[in-house]
Amino acid sequence: MRTLSWLGGLVLFATSTQARTVRYAVTDVFMVEADSMEGALEMCQMNPNAVSVGVDWGNENNRAVVQLCQRRQRVEEIHSSRHVLQQIAVYDTPACPTSMELLYQVSEGRVVCVRRVAASVALSSGNYISDLWVSAERHYNNDAVGWTTIPESVLSPANGILRSIWQWVWRASYRGAFISYQRPVVPVTAVRLLTGVDASIFRTACFTWLGDQWEDAGLGYLDGSHGKKSQLCVRRGENADNLALLEATTTTDGCPSRFSQTEKLENGIKLCFRWGESTASDSPIMGIRLEPSSGKPKATLPGGFQLVSPTNLNRGSEAVYLYTTQATSTTVPLPAPLNRPPLVAKHITGVDGKPEKLTFKILQLADLHYSGDPTTSCNDKPIGMAECSEALMTQFVNDLLDSEKPDFVAFSGDNVQTYKASLRQAAMDAATSGVEARGIPYAMIFGNHDDQRGFTREMLMEMAVNKQHSYSQRGPTQVYGVGNYELNVKAPTSGTWGDVDSDVFRMYFLDSNAYPDRGLLPNEDTKYDWVHPSQVAYYRQLSASHETKVPSIMFFHIPLPEYAMDARSLRAGEHREYVQSSEVHSDLFSTLVELDEVKATFAGHDHVNEYCYKRESVQLCYGGGTGFGVAYGWKEVQRRARVIEWTVDSTNKREIRSWKVLYGQIQQRVDEQVLYRV
Repeated sequence: MRTLSWLGGLVLFATSTQARTVRYAVTDVFMVEADSMEGALEMCQMNPNAVSVGVDWGNENNRAVVQLCQRRQRVEEIHSSRHVLQQIAVYDTPACPTSMELLYQVSEGRVVCVRRVAASVALSSGNYISDLWVSAERHYNNDAVGWTTIPESVLSPANGILRSIWQWVWRASYRGAFISYQRPVVPVTAVRLLTGVDASIFRTACFTWLGDQWEDAGLGYLDGSHGKKSQLCVRRGENADNLALLEATTTTDGCPSRFSQTEKLENGIKLCFRWGESTASDSPIMGIRLEPSSGKPKATLPGGFQLVSPTNLNRGSEAVYLYTTQATSTTVPLPAPLNRPPLVAKHITGVDGKPEKLTFKILQLADLHYSGDPTTSCNDKPIGMAECSEALMTQFVNDLLDSEKPDFVAFSGDNVQTYKASLRQAAMDAATSGVEARGIPYAMIFGNHDDQRGFTREMLMEMAVNKQHSYSQRGPTQVYGVGNYELNVKAPTSGTWGDVDSDVFRMYFLDSNAYPDRGLLPNEDTKYDWVHPSQVAYYRQLSASHETKVPSIMFFHIPLPEYAMDARSLRAGEHREYVQSSEVHSDLFSTLVELDEVKATFAGHDHVNEYCYKRESVQLCYGGGTGFGVAYGWKEVQRRARVIEWTVDSTNKREIRSWKVLYGQIQQRVDEQVLYRV
């Protein structure tokens, strides 16, 4: 929500975002360099618990691949004497400030610097970094609260004059390699305006002068007299009076009486602060940002920041504007119970000394691309196959259903790809004919091809939800996308796993969307859309709505960027093609690790990728392309499907196991592996 008020003739904005404390901290960062991305990923993971984060820092004209690696740890597991990462910054100088250490020398005039401090200081104040990513797209996350992007690219400069000119002419300013970092979202508890700061230390003055609990309020520094600067510093935490209201005024009368602190800027503008308990209309302020701008100020900034005043706070040549982000407990109404029989696990009685157990088997069908015409010829017909058409896909799906006998089928997107309006219903009917005929429960999400040529997601979902055995759901209209929902699997009988009818297993479904709305996001230079902040927030809400946490899995179509960080030694299955994720990174993976509920995710989209890769606590899996007909493939690679089986036995041992089944090898389990066991 956003409210509008007037003060001293200035338009003021406030925002509503969700407060939360991230329970991870980055304990180490380091760089690796190799001849290939595969080599760099392997070098990174050779360090225990380290993971690669984001795109290559090396220029495409350079041979070396340069990769940032990080180690993270749960906050409650970090000893107070350990150091955690507090700050990472890019400086257009030959060396780092004396209070920071060099991480990487981008060029002679640009460095990446870090600062590490004792956990005893950083963790209590919330002034630490909990996650990092490096994206090719500067406009990171858009509205994801807690994330900040450093606007200077760390991409290594091109070699040679001609290559440098080519890069300067053809590379957009918002393309490169941009570091983003996440901090906990906790309230502001103190603000100080430092004046007379020497220009040589102004970007480190807050923690140098005031202590390690203090941080800069953005990158907007106010020009003072005699070449000095003024800098706004903030301290945050959870056990003190919060900043409830911040306004700016140009009136000569000063701040109204309801404010308890005034900071007067050199150009006469006054910043007014009210401290104390928040009210329904004044939720706590979680962050303050001074943002430089060469033009008209933006109404919003990434990280959920909203413009407080359109008045320039700076007396110098560069305009600086004030932004804040606030917290709220606003939630989306949860949907009514689904009008379907409950999904129930199978109970298997123990025999021959084996314990009794519950099981639930899921068949993932990825990238079917039904056109609605069974005679449609196959793209990339497998080698040795005489005839190949869409009808063959229907036979393959039916064989999978009869062989595996799944309890549930997950259609993970690009289920249909129609070229004629007259074939839309036929395509949806063909995709679901096998499960409907056998009475097998199933659910759908959509990909980037389902809704082409006017066949909208709303139309698709209406067809899906009206089918007899479908458990598909549209999801709340307040949440971005169509198809954000959960399904719970119940216990058929009481046991060590819980009471009868209690939740024992859970499946989440998210719409990874298709292509960005260029009208709303003209500067997003990415081919594919992404999971948006409202969707991540809704997943958080769904997760928090349950009294007990059970092992869960999640389905979406377009893979997350983290899928591309798969070191060969950590994956099972083949990585055959480039990971076609969005170049705008979402907060979803970081949230999955933080909540520690989802044990594995399952995507489609890249038809000949079919691996699982464990990153931190989450297995990132592909289904592997199932479709014959319109769906592309490789002639050398057989179409396939993934099976996921959850079990819990009478000793309460829980397991998620997975394997693939290939066309022509219907009875064989390929790459069978345990994804989760406890």
